[in-house]
Amino acid sequence: MHDLFSSPWSTLERAKHHIRDLERRLKPLMNDDGWSHVIEKDIDGITEIHKIRLVEPLASDLPNILFDAANNLRAALDQAGFAAALAAQKVDPKRAYFPFAESEAELSNVVARKCADLPPEILALFRSFQPYKGGDPFLWALNKLCNTKKHCTLVPINVGNFRLAYMVIHDGSRRLDPPPLAWERGKQEIEILRTKPGMKLEGKINFRFGVSIDDIDIIRGKPALGILDGTAAVVERVLMATEAECRRIFG
Repeated sequence: MHDLFSSPWSTLERAKHHIRDLERRLKPLMNDDGWSHVIEKDIDGITEIHKIRLVEPLASDLPNILFDAANNLRAALDQAGFAAALAAQKVDPKRAYFPFAESEAELSNVVARKCADLPPEILALFRSFQPYKGGDPFLWALNKLCNTKKHCTLVPINVGNFRLAYMVIHDGSRRLDPPPLAWERGKQEIEILRTKPGMKLEGKINFRFGVSIDDIDIIRGKPALGILDGTAAVVERVLMATEAECRRIFG
């Protein structure tokens, strides 16, 4: 039985390899020397614009690594279905896919088209993982990633602590909070605040970057590595449960 499932397990390990590769490539962002605090004059010649800027721009091949990881995760699920069909003595199964659907109601239509060669017990198991919009968020994110027509855009996000206070010294003192942060993709930087004469900065900048996937609504603004790791954990549970169920049914 294990030989039947060697392929999905190997493909899952390949996905994890890509995830760790992406983590390694992104690690410099998590260090203090991965970014710098720069100050530029506004066009009025008075206002000072404080920015956090990456020391090195994001490498252009990072989305390819993410795309490879996602497709390996998706392939591992389909390979698990194929292995289950072989365990059920299906010859050259053509419709043994792991089903994804736009909704729970649509899942039955997908099953009818793509899952006729799956053993009923395995099909029920696959359904239990809720691979549809509104079901398991990691599986749905995986489906959207693999169906993206172009490589996803990765953008830095602030996912750690950002602490910086500044005070206005004229007419007493009042504390002002930094404005909402927005990544400027073309410049590879984030504007954190603007100051004018009479303003005194206090405190230390504590900034930690992460990277999010910008093209998919349900995971926009969420750390890409967290999404991939969570999805890999779900895929691993699917493989473990599928192999165990096949052993129970077919011996």
